[in-house]
Amino acid sequence: MGLWDLLTKEIKLTSDELQFNEPLFGRIRLRGDLLWRVVTVLGAWAAGIGVMSLLFSINQDPPGFGVAVGLGAVIGLAVAAQILFFVKKHVAGAITFFPDRIQRVRTYTVFLALRTQRTRWQYDGIENCRIALRSKSGLPYDVLTFEYGSERELVVLPPKVDPKQVVKVFSRHGVNVAATSKVPASALRPLPLAMPLVTCAVGMVLFVVGLSAFPWQPQPAGIERPEIAGVPDFNPREQFGVPEPVQPHQPFGGTNPGGAGSSGPFAQSGANTPSNSNESSSGASSPSTNAPSVPTFPPGFPRGGFPGPGGIPSGDPAAGMRPPTPSPQSPPGGFNRPDVNRAERAQQEMARSDRSTRDRFAGGANRSELVGGEGGIPFQDFSVDGNPVIGVKVRTGQWSGSEHLARVEPLYESEEQRPPWSITLARPGYVVGAVEVHRGEFVDGLRLTFMRTRADGQLDPADSYTSEWIGQPTENPTRLQREDQPIIGFYGLRGAVLDALGVVYAGE
Repeated sequence: MGLWDLLTKEIKLTSDELQFNEPLFGRIRLRGDLLWRVVTVLGAWAAGIGVMSLLFSINQDPPGFGVAVGLGAVIGLAVAAQILFFVKKHVAGAITFFPDRIQRVRTYTVFLALRTQRTRWQYDGIENCRIALRSKSGLPYDVLTFEYGSERELVVLPPKVDPKQVVKVFSRHGVNVAATSKVPASALRPLPLAMPLVTCAVGMVLFVVGLSAFPWQPQPAGIERPEIAGVPDFNPREQFGVPEPVQPHQPFGGTNPGGAGSSGPFAQSGANTPSNSNESSSGASSPSTNAPSVPTFPPGFPRGGFPGPGGIPSGDPAAGMRPPTPSPQSPPGGFNRPDVNRAERAQQEMARSDRSTRDRFAGGANRSELVGGEGGIPFQDFSVDGNPVIGVKVRTGQWSGSEHLARVEPLYESEEQRPPWSITLARPGYVVGAVEVHRGEFVDGLRLTFMRTRADGQLDPADSYTSEWIGQPTENPTRLQREDQPIIGFYGLRGAVLDALGVVYAGE
């Protein structure tokens, strides 16, 4: 006996009780559209594979095609199969006839989750009970229908269950059963033909497009650097004054010091050539009076021998290597001295890198002392045209659990507040003439002094006012001010937060 026969075998508990399982997909077979439903599910699967393949085509490091097939099954096949096969009205149930009632238990899915429903019908509440025999209705199964309250119920009888036995059970409990050849139209309504056709068409289009776009040979991961016209490449050796590496020295010309055509003391002059060009070919050639040939060396071969135990070649030029020369960008006592702290190095570096910039506007730019710590990397932000600063734009940041100033940018015209930036502007006719800095390991706060501008462009310290503290206030700030010269920008050191800050004055 097979498994299906065992599951659908009639089981008699007593003389008037019966139990069986409805045929799997029996309700769908009544509709006659099982094949169309399978085709629709496959079309949805193809569409899911196509969609995932298109998504993988724009991925820098896409997974394999098998992953696309699996995910397509989840978003396409599983969803379509649930809707077309495993909703409540399509699934089969287990039917049990008890002495006082009939019970049906069936399991269905809702959003890929399983649900179990138990339905009980008391015999005294059953009305209009009918059986449509397959021999008369042309259906693949015998179908039992009845009314219970306001609901119209339908039970599909498996081939192993004799309809006469079902009628006998109903008769014992006082329920009349009539024969019929008709089944409710709602139980026979097939799937609209447009659904499988449209699903298959869309699925095939997406599947083909996805296959053509899928990266079967993915490019190696990485981001190519775009070439930007007009922007020179960054040269760290030039930027930070690092000397070029020592190159092997070749004191003699040519690529073959001992070969023909080379110059220098190792060049051959007439080696292996006849001494008399008029001598007949049958006569013996006279001995050569030229110097013997010198063994050749590959380019860059150290003629003075190999490096010593320390691995450092000889500094003698005759040995094929030249001694290192000091870099012209590293004068004695300059930027690369280890005894110069980072703040001084930042000033030296900016003074060197800004030399051409300062020459572009009259008077040049003068810098104040650098107030703050020694960490961070150099930055600068000032007006090349010498325009005075009328305000600042400040943003704070966190470091080691404490809040500090993170960015300070000069303003030369009015600007609206935009979080997380805080903007402080001068009144009309005033500019920034002094900056007070709350210094510590980092820059924790600053306060601006605004001064009125005179007709000659100089500042009037007598007509001034101060702003509120930006950041953390202090009673002992460091004041950055140069007489009546306006401030045209800032420079300093910064990383995640602002390490040090200085101001740039207009030239005299």
